[in-house]
Amino acid sequence: MEDRSSPAKDAKNIGWPLMYLSAAGELEWINEAAGALPPDTLSWARNCADGPDNTSPDTMTSPEGRTWRRRIFPGDGGASIVLLEDVHEGISDPGQTEISAIEYKLLVESAEAILWKYDITSDTWSYVSPQTKSILGYAPEEWTGLAFWANNIHSEDREWATLYCQECTALGQAHTFEYRFLAKSGRVVWLRDVVSVEMGDDGPTALRGFMIDITDRKMAEQRLETLSFKDQLTGLYNRRFFEEEITRLDVARQLPLSIVMIDVNGLKLVNDTLGHARGDDVLRRVASTLRASFRDEDILARWGGDEFVALLPATDAQTAETICERILGIFQEAYLGDEGIPISVALGTAVKEEEHQNIGDVLRESEDWMYKNKLAISTSARSAVLRAFLNSLGAKSHETEEHTRRMQVSAREMGERIGLSSSEINRLSLLVSLHDIGKIAISEGILKKAGPLSPEEWRVMRRHPEVGYRIASATDEFASVAREILHHHERWDGSGYPSGLKSESIPLLSRIAAIVDAYEAMTSDRPYRKALPPEESLDQIRAAAGGQFDPHLCTVFLDLVEEGRIRRAE
Repeated sequence: MEDRSSPAKDAKNIGWPLMYLSAAGELEWINEAAGALPPDTLSWARNCADGPDNTSPDTMTSPEGRTWRRRIFPGDGGASIVLLEDVHEGISDPGQTEISAIEYKLLVESAEAILWKYDITSDTWSYVSPQTKSILGYAPEEWTGLAFWANNIHSEDREWATLYCQECTALGQAHTFEYRFLAKSGRVVWLRDVVSVEMGDDGPTALRGFMIDITDRKMAEQRLETLSFKDQLTGLYNRRFFEEEITRLDVARQLPLSIVMIDVNGLKLVNDTLGHARGDDVLRRVASTLRASFRDEDILARWGGDEFVALLPATDAQTAETICERILGIFQEAYLGDEGIPISVALGTAVKEEEHQNIGDVLRESEDWMYKNKLAISTSARSAVLRAFLNSLGAKSHETEEHTRRMQVSAREMGERIGLSSSEINRLSLLVSLHDIGKIAISEGILKKAGPLSPEEWRVMRRHPEVGYRIASATDEFASVAREILHHHERWDGSGYPSGLKSESIPLLSRIAAIVDAYEAMTSDRPYRKALPPEESLDQIRAAAGGQFDPHLCTVFLDLVEEGRIRRAE
């Protein structure tokens, strides 16, 4: 033990036999008053230190024939204190004032606990330690009769706690129980009450014990329980909890039992484009909308990934369908953030109407309907997200509709001049519309920066072809130009990005888009510079032939400008 002033060390000097055991159960010291104790005292203390009723008195006889009552209390840092009271020749509790003082030192000052004694016959608290003030806010003198204790127990615990204590007391049984108590401030405090019963000829005469504040432990337990049954991202129940609830509610009195399966449309597109943080925002928004849409008695959970599931007890098919229609209506007006990303879901529902039906089959049926509905709307849902991306990109950069239309005209003229088929020209037009879609993942601060970009900002900027590739690949209608989007910043001499492709290994449509995009950029105002004069822009195209651009395509472009087929910048 540390050599410091403590109630346990001060207790060495009292006149009662006392032992002090370390947290490991080793004997730290024993005071002189202990004398010759029974040989089993040390092993008894070690064995009962972790027991539930450590303060329960236990009688023993010393070698010289004296009778003692021994009790064990918690000490500092997990240690144990053994107190022996002389009960030889019927002396049941000699020196009551002195014993109370000892227990006060050992329990109140050494352990954070309220030591107390209640006299049953007079309905008075003959002793309540001062710790009641710091733990509960009540002064000792405010403990007036048993009703004070009972009335301040939390309403949800009051009936069982008082009944349990009464039953144990009537039988003379020591008992330990945990309940919620209302502090004077109104705060709820969890107490662990360790109680021993003093018996007289006619039954119990007094209760003695101590209360320990276990609020922190209970709060930690509740947090662990929440973690085990709640989804951390959305705050809804998790799959584990749902599976337990579906088993619990799969009974005849809950029929008809409806299940609704929900899937978020376009989440992968949002994750790949704006990052998983924004995808998490979508999931949280969906969760909050669903929480407000279902009833209190329904069980709503995150099933996993982008899927949610709801269990609707005592709900028929028509009611379930009505709820689903209402949810779909709400999501028609749901958008995320400044990007205006539309949030939509696909729903599927199934109902267990007969007791013989297997609930697992009903769950799978709801999932099948959800996937069928998702296939029917997935293309339009992804297209809506993509249109929102394009609108957002135009709002935070120079990629205006007019800019895109001019590029499309130039690209179409070049495609016709080199003999592309109509389907390839249509692909080229789509490529021009989407070539910079990956910039949606770049902050407006970088896109509109007036000065030169830093190396880190350039690293971010150079990622946009890859982001654009992922976006286009995720949608059937745009996947046909995904490869061309990926390579529209490659250079003829192999010094471009992201793959360093060279000459004709660069897709043809990417090479065309690179020229018309560069010309449009040079002839338009940018945050970092004014538009270049027309002839200077054309001179730069000529100078880049064979380096940045396909030399043959440069010649085609310059000829079309000279012929007036492609707009000459003013």
